[in-house]
Amino acid sequence: MTSHIINVVWGKSYVETFLKRSLPFQFAPGNLKNFDGKYILYTTREDAERIRTHPHFKQLESLLPVECRMITADTSPYALMTACHTDAIKQANREGAPLIFLSPDAILSAGLFSFLQDTLDQGKRLVAICSTRLSMEKMDPYLEPFSFSSLELAQLALQNFHPYIEKCFLKKGKTLERPSQIYFPLDQKNVLVRAFHLHPLLLYPRDRSALPPLTADGPHFLEKAVPDFQEWEVVTDCSKVALFELSRESFLEDATVKPLTSFRFFRWADVHVTAGHRFFAKHEIILGDGKVHPSWNETRQQAHHLIASLETPPLSFRLAKPFLILGFYLKKLGLVLTGKKRLPLKKILSHFRYILKTRSIPFS
Repeated sequence: MTSHIINVVWGKSYVETFLKRSLPFQFAPGNLKNFDGKYILYTTREDAERIRTHPHFKQLESLLPVECRMITADTSPYALMTACHTDAIKQANREGAPLIFLSPDAILSAGLFSFLQDTLDQGKRLVAICSTRLSMEKMDPYLEPFSFSSLELAQLALQNFHPYIEKCFLKKGKTLERPSQIYFPLDQKNVLVRAFHLHPLLLYPRDRSALPPLTADGPHFLEKAVPDFQEWEVVTDCSKVALFELSRESFLEDATVKPLTSFRFFRWADVHVTAGHRFFAKHEIILGDGKVHPSWNETRQQAHHLIASLETPPLSFRLAKPFLILGFYLKKLGLVLTGKKRLPLKKILSHFRYILKTRSIPFS
């Protein structure tokens, strides 16, 4: 069964990162060599010329079939990424092929592709991984020879978190304004992550009509594509298999930290968290050497109680919810009246059905 390996890259800086930093890791033992796959790269015509002449791309072509699909970068990055992923999913579904979603700034451990093949052979159809963001400036001196075991890469990552990830740590009751991933220090060699949003590394849809409305990990898409959570695999120990993303330290520098009150946490989750996201967050993800120590117990309990608190909305949220929904639609109405947004009857009806079914504000 030939898997489709999907990557989307355009723009000078991302192309450089893909060719010089990310792609070489895919040549490590247990990755692309001897893997039954087809590499599909979405890029612009201008960038394709540069990519095709690079030695690392020629090495890629020597390992497996490669197809470049031309795109035009004339819309927002997220919209273009979604369009590329949608096109890839449609083709893979026509051919009955699993998909492996990579990013041009991803670095991965040796043996990752072998792990994905083994997971497929075990009947899993979704593999999700915590692709923690690392500082490109700090990691650059250590990247060569572009081949690390999962444990080596995990230990290196712990020393080189991106400033954005530093804001994801729960410190004195504060964390990132949008707490999609919450980090807890366990000891000097390990960090605990409870994450609502994870990177869907492998997807082999059951429902071939499912397409992403926003991004590949967006609302309800994964649950529709693979409805049975028994077929989901969450990577919980990055000393066994690891994938991280590299970014300049200026990336996402405007992200803000706020107190994580029960009201704010529940309000955010009510809008942005689906059943699939809750399934992800039930898992304890360990970044580090994975050697469990009794000293972790208190922190693990703290994290467990935080995630479990979403099962029961606080009274303040229950009282405020009708006003939150009203405010949401007043804002929408303002956009419609000023001509900035269309709200057709079909959309209105779908919103009312969503509210009646979930008692939550729709995602869009």
